[in-house]
Amino acid sequence: MNEEITASYTFNADALLPAYRWHQRRKLRLRLSVFLVICVTAFIYGLSSSREVPISIYIVGGVAALLVGLLIWMASQYANRFFWKRRINAMPVCGKEVKWIADKDTVRCFLSGADSNIQWNLFYESVQTPAGTLLYPQRNLFYWLPKTAFASEADYSRFLDLLAAKTKYSVIS
Repeated sequence: MNEEITASYTFNADALLPAYRWHQRRKLRLRLSVFLVICVTAFIYGLSSSREVPISIYIVGGVAALLVGLLIWMASQYANRFFWKRRINAMPVCGKEVKWIADKDTVRCFLSGADSNIQWNLFYESVQTPAGTLLYPQRNLFYWLPKTAFASEADYSRFLDLLAAKTKYSVIS
C-alpha cells in the first residue's frame, strides 16, 4: 500500500468536542469503579463498627453519598467541557484547516505554521469510535481524525485497515 490517505477539517472546539467526549468515555469505567469501591468500603466499615447504629442509617447515608457524588461528577464534567472548549477556541490555530496524510510509513500533519511527520511506531495506541479515530502519541494526549474529514468512506476504511496494522488498535462502540 503506497497510496496516501488524506483527511482534512477545520480545527475548532466544535470539531474536536466529539474527540474529547470519546477520550473521557474511555476513563469512565475506571472512575466509576473507584467511586463504587470507596462507597462499598465505607459501607462495610460502617457495618463492622461496634456502635449500635441502625442499618437504615448506613443505607440512607450510602444512597445520599452516591447521589451527591453523582451530582459533583456531572457538574465537574460540564465545567471541564466548558473550559476545554474555551482553551481550544483561544488557540491561534482555531479556525484554520488541519490536513492529515497517512501512508505505510508515517502520518503527516499540516497546520498553519506547524507541520509534523510522525512514524507509526511512535503512537502509543489508536482507538476507533463511531465519530472518528483517536491517535495517542502519549497516554492522555490525542490527535483526532473525524470520520467526516475523509474524502470517502472507502478512504476511511483503508485508513482503519492501516491503523489496525500499524498500531495497538481498539474499537469503542
